Amino acid sequence: MVGDILRNSTRLQPWVRVQENAIETVSTVSQSQEIKSSFGGNMAHALVRVFIHFVWSTKHGKRLLLGDSGEHVRNHIEEYAWQHSMGIVQLAVQPEHVHLLAPLSRTQPIEDIVGRIKGESSHWINQTNLIRSKFSWQTGYWAGSVCFQHVDQVKTYIQGQQEHHRVKSFREEFEEILRRDGYSEDQIAMLLEGVSR
Repeated sequence: MVGDILRNSTRLQPWVRVQENAIETVSTVSQSQEIKSSFGGNMAHALVRVFIHFVWSTKHGKRLLLGDSGEHVRNHIEEYAWQHSMGIVQLAVQPEHVHLLAPLSRTQPIEDIVGRIKGESSHWINQTNLIRSKFSWQTGYWAGSVCFQHVDQVKTYIQGQQEHHRVKSFREEFEEILRRDGYSEDQIAMLLEGVSR
């Protein structure tokens, strides 16, 4: 059944193949591991090409990462990600929020990436006294998938954050993203709770 749906899908990505009742992909992570398919049978290879665009803010959306501090945080996150084999395609740290475009391996949960980066970086900011007050990120975050064909477009968007925010506030930008993705007003309000206008 799943095979029929995928076989007839016009949105099937070129790196996904369907064989009988199993979805087969080929992996850049481990091409020799045998993976049990939840649809039955074995998949000898798994190729995963998933990119996630993350956005999160400082607690209450306060503009705390001013001057060189944003650059220091960006450099630290990149170094931490490299040391822990977490890929970063593009990263922008603004005074009150972060945009991160990252590849996702077939075994790596979204929460693992964002939780580790947010937790470790807030600890580092506090340990180094990068800002005068106690620092923390907001509890929540937004994550959206990016198809391979749009990675360059999202990279350019993230690179242009400083210019972009000369005309639009973070809250306005974030509300647009959430509305575009079909979130309810209650969900939007929950994620933007405490973020200044």
